[in-house]
Amino acid sequence: MNKAQERLAERLYEEEVIKFGNFKLKLHGKNPEAPLSPIFFNLRTEDNPGKKGPLSPDLVSNIGRILYSLTVGLQTQYQYVAGIPWAGDPFAEVVYHANRLFGGKAELLKLIKEEKEGGSRKIVGLADGGKIIWGSSALLIDDLITKADSKFEAIKVLEDAGLKVENIIVVIDREQGGADELKKAGYELISVFKISDLLRFYLNKGIITRQKHDEVMEYIYANK
Repeated sequence: MNKAQERLAERLYEEEVIKFGNFKLKLHGKNPEAPLSPIFFNLRTEDNPGKKGPLSPDLVSNIGRILYSLTVGLQTQYQYVAGIPWAGDPFAEVVYHANRLFGGKAELLKLIKEEKEGGSRKIVGLADGGKIIWGSSALLIDDLITKADSKFEAIKVLEDAGLKVENIIVVIDREQGGADELKKAGYELISVFKISDLLRFYLNKGIITRQKHDEVMEYIYANK
C-alpha cells in the first residue's frame, strides 16, 4: 500500500465502514445456508436509496480520488464512467469530475436498478441512452466485489447499449471468486484493496489480533 491507501485503510476502520462480527451478505439471498461472514464493509452514504451507510462526503471524495488514480495509465481510454447502483454511484461521480478536471472528456452514465418480485433488485437499463456513441469504452465502478453477479448485470446493460467494457474498478476485493469470474469472461478487475492486504495492514498496526486475522482469512479461503 502507498501512504494514501494506508491512511484510507485507517479511516475505514475509524469511521466504522469495516466491522467485525457475524453478518449476512448479498450472496445469502441465493445461498441462505452459507456461513455468516466475520467481516462486513458498508461503503454506502447516508442518502443511499437501498441501505444507508456511514460514508461522509469527505470520505467519498477521498475514495473517489484514489479510484481515479487507478485509472491513470489504463491502456483503454474510457469515454464513459458508470457506477453500479447504488453504492458505486457516488464514487463514479468523483471519478468523472476528476477526469474532467484533468482534461478528460468522459461522460457520466446512470444505471437503473429496480426492485423485482420477491424483493430482489436488478440492474435493468440506462437512465439516458441518448448520449451513447456506439463502440466507445465504459469504465465500471463499484464499492466492492464478492461474487460477480451485479457486475455482469451492469456489463450486459452497457454492452447491450453498444459500449465496450474492459475494466471494473472497486474499493475492496473480498477475494471470494468475483475477480476470477470476471477474468474468465475477459474483464479485468482493479481494486484499491484486496481483503488479505487490508487485514495484514490492520494486524501489523495492532488494530486487530492475530486470532481475528486468521478467523477472517479462514472464512475467505473456505468460501470462494
